[in-house]
Amino acid sequence: MTCPPPKPTIEGEAAETQRMNKIRELRSKAGLGLDEVADAVGVDVVEIALAELGVGLVRFDLGISIARVLDVHPGELFPGVRDLIDEINALGEDEMREAMLEPSRAEALSSAGLDPDLLPWYAIVRFKSGNERRYYVTSSEAGRIRQSLAGPRGGPFVRFLADCRHILLRLDAVADVRFTNRASYAAFDSEESAYEVVMVSGLNPRPERIEVTPDGGDDGDGPRPFAELLEVAAGDSGAPSFLMMGGDDGEDRYVSVDLVEALEVPVGVVNPSIYDDGGGRAAQGAAGLAEMEVMGRA
Repeated sequence: MTCPPPKPTIEGEAAETQRMNKIRELRSKAGLGLDEVADAVGVDVVEIALAELGVGLVRFDLGISIARVLDVHPGELFPGVRDLIDEINALGEDEMREAMLEPSRAEALSSAGLDPDLLPWYAIVRFKSGNERRYYVTSSEAGRIRQSLAGPRGGPFVRFLADCRHILLRLDAVADVRFTNRASYAAFDSEESAYEVVMVSGLNPRPERIEVTPDGGDDGDGPRPFAELLEVAAGDSGAPSFLMMGGDDGEDRYVSVDLVEALEVPVGVVNPSIYDDGGGRAAQGAAGLAEMEVMGRA
């Protein structure tokens, strides 16, 4: 199962989906902030923000947990499939996944913004250089990766969302990809890595972590290099030949795209407004992010 590729502009995608769910509306009614819901549910604040904006699919168990925190029926969050949610919740645990993956139910849940697969998916990517990365994805993002690997060659990169990050994988650098429902995995943490881009390349046996200035600058009207990079890199043409990164002692450093195996760009880098809870204040989990030191750029 696949869906159209995500857009680099979160606000644009939210407008397109017209917020299929009512998470933000009911959260505001309950008087809770993004950070309060995220803490109660046990996920990163960006995951709640993305769920509210209808970007990607919301994990079914996360939707149920959010409803519990807001003290509402899950069907109030996803009114288009309220009856279907009741039908699924009435089933035993062993029957639920099979019922949700039945094609007509899966299509209805996906259209409402819910992931029809109850199992978590991890894409374990091994590169020809020997580097390995793990990505926690929804079933639709797993389908996107599978389609890119098995289908006709498009652009040099495949792009997908994984755990609050935009991921670019250079296809000709990939040795193999394994999909599994069980894997050790360190979840994304906005307080530690909100503006930290990870670059995996054949130049180093370990990923490089680079603190960056978020797109748009302080006033939001500045350059948007990461949005532009995400937009062109997965296309047939227009991808840059080199990425300019901050080097030691302020020196410029250019890295050949042919050596870049993966770029992992937190959603907050491309759309810093994701940390705004809709009431004009930053979510607590993003406190102090604007003061993080800039160590590199692309």
